[in-house]
Amino acid sequence: MNAAKTCGRLLLLTIWLALAGCASDDAANSALDELVASMDPAERMADPEPATSIDITMREIAGADADALTQIANVEAFWIDIGSEIGLTYEPLDSARLFPRSTLAAIGPVSCTASDQSLELTAELTSFNAVVANCPQEGITVLWDDIDLKAFLDRNFPEAGFAQLIAHEWGHVVQNQLEAVERSTLLEEQQADCYAGAYMRWAESTGTEPFTNPRARDLAVLSILESRDQVGASPTGPNAHGNGFDRIRAAQEGYDEGVAFCAGYDDAAPPVTQMEFTTEGEAAMGGNLPFDRALALLDPTISAHFQGLTDEPIDSFVQLPGEAVLSQQHAAIGDGAVAALLGLSYAGAVQLASDMDTAGVPAALQRACLLGTFLNRALAGDLPVATADGTSLRLSPGDLDEIITSLTNSPAVLANPGLVFEMVSAVRIGTIDGPDGCGMTA
Repeated sequence: MNAAKTCGRLLLLTIWLALAGCASDDAANSALDELVASMDPAERMADPEPATSIDITMREIAGADADALTQIANVEAFWIDIGSEIGLTYEPLDSARLFPRSTLAAIGPVSCTASDQSLELTAELTSFNAVVANCPQEGITVLWDDIDLKAFLDRNFPEAGFAQLIAHEWGHVVQNQLEAVERSTLLEEQQADCYAGAYMRWAESTGTEPFTNPRARDLAVLSILESRDQVGASPTGPNAHGNGFDRIRAAQEGYDEGVAFCAGYDDAAPPVTQMEFTTEGEAAMGGNLPFDRALALLDPTISAHFQGLTDEPIDSFVQLPGEAVLSQQHAAIGDGAVAALLGLSYAGAVQLASDMDTAGVPAALQRACLLGTFLNRALAGDLPVATADGTSLRLSPGDLDEIITSLTNSPAVLANPGLVFEMVSAVRIGTIDGPDGCGMTA
């Protein structure tokens, strides 16, 4: 977030993001759990609908392990089944053009010839990476790191992380099989994310592993968040993929709307929330203000925003976490965690003041959505000026991902399969649609 005087610019409040392995504190997690949801075991997230069976054909790919063979077969079955929705008659790739990194390391580089140029696709190219190369002479070629990247995904996002990766890469395969369209790198990547989200929904409906369990949806979301661009990176860069918020939004749109919606990105590109650092000082400090300054700016601004969502006074219903808890989250994650905790607290006060339900999953999702309404106004540069010194706040690089991360670190959310996906979706809806998306009118 940018912190700026109405008469001039001050320091910037930006978020340092650490998903996997970031520090946490039991007291902070407990506070977030209470703010997120009061979970009844009988009210767990619903399992996917009963599956419709579909034939999936396995094939041999030199050097590929059983998991890769399975996931490639699954995603090709998806496109054979569903490709007609976007005018595609999917053509399975030549097995001889599918290369795990370990195979490339053993046989050496393979050629990719395009017009008058010949490229060498090497094992080094796939280090912690996956690549789809359009090689007109040899055929579309897919490479993936089956050594370091797959081990990382399997360790942190069991089964679902690698399945999501393969589904994303096959989104690029489909882009290459369709009529050529000029896209920015960012749009190309997010359309592939969208196609991968549509695959996830199809896999649930057909009983295709690992998406027979709603836990896999959560792990897929977390793996996408982990693969976001570095905070402050340019959305127009040659390797831009998007921040976590935009990449998850694309995947969830594919899940909700299907492949035709994803193909429509070519006609109407989705909004981009990724931002660059604007000053060397901002980049050097990672954008974080000291905790005391961050709290002094966030609390009155968030309070004023949420009071504006209801005609009923909310002050008597507000129960904020203690400063020690907020400070711990600030140190462990960053300023966005402070905003998330405060926002969820004030969202709960709005529910209480408005005589709404506050217990259970629907109420928790509404609180997450209402938190998104704060981000909606922040993105529009329309947050209230509520501080005594006239300082206002605006979003800056990393803020959206920070807030998502703070939610996905909650044990109460993680303990309920499917709830990570739904909580992030609720924040996204509030961020994009504002109060109307949360069942309220500003």
